[in-house]
Amino acid sequence: MMEKPVQHNVVSGVIVSTKSLVLQKVTRADSGEYSCRATNALGETASQPTYLSIQFAPVCAHPSPQVVGAQLEEALRVRCSVTANPPDVTFFWQFNNSGESLDVSPVKFGTLSNAGTANGSTSELRYQPQSERDYGTLSCRGTNTVGRQLEPCVFQIVPAARPASPKNCSLEASNSSDGWLWVRCVAGYDGGLPQSFVLEALDPNTGRTNFNTTVNETG
Repeated sequence: MMEKPVQHNVVSGVIVSTKSLVLQKVTRADSGEYSCRATNALGETASQPTYLSIQFAPVCAHPSPQVVGAQLEEALRVRCSVTANPPDVTFFWQFNNSGESLDVSPVKFGTLSNAGTANGSTSELRYQPQSERDYGTLSCRGTNTVGRQLEPCVFQIVPAARPASPKNCSLEASNSSDGWLWVRCVAGYDGGLPQSFVLEALDPNTGRTNFNTTVNETG
């Protein structure tokens, strides 16, 4: 575990004295273990650590917005994950496709358990677009005893489409005897669905595939 000294900084709300530590304007980043060290000519000693738990309203656990592609009548399970302390979170979902937000009935979503995930809660919404009007924006917010989530987690539900071609591809070859090649490409639009990429090496004389591999979008 990496230790970080706490520096006296009145402007930032950190006041260090010989007997106490005062933290003002705390945020969730200030959570953690704190201990006091004393040093004299004979050596150094430290107190037992004290854990400081900062309570905060829910915030999105993943980047937002997310694009989700779906065909008509395709059953979706849209997961909204937040970080919060305390982690006992109540969720609210809304749908918007024309500038007007509509509340989603609670019978369409539930809260999933997050065993092993500190300060985490997830709500899963079952959603099935029946017509073009069902494409739009889903948003969810969480509420705990501290307060309501300020910025919602947003999911843009769009018609599923074929992915766009990769672009700006470059090739780098080694000068050594191992003869490796490094291919870099920028991913195109994924069509609203998880995509994978296939790399093939063809024999220039026969056109046969000498090598192929598949990686996912994050690989």
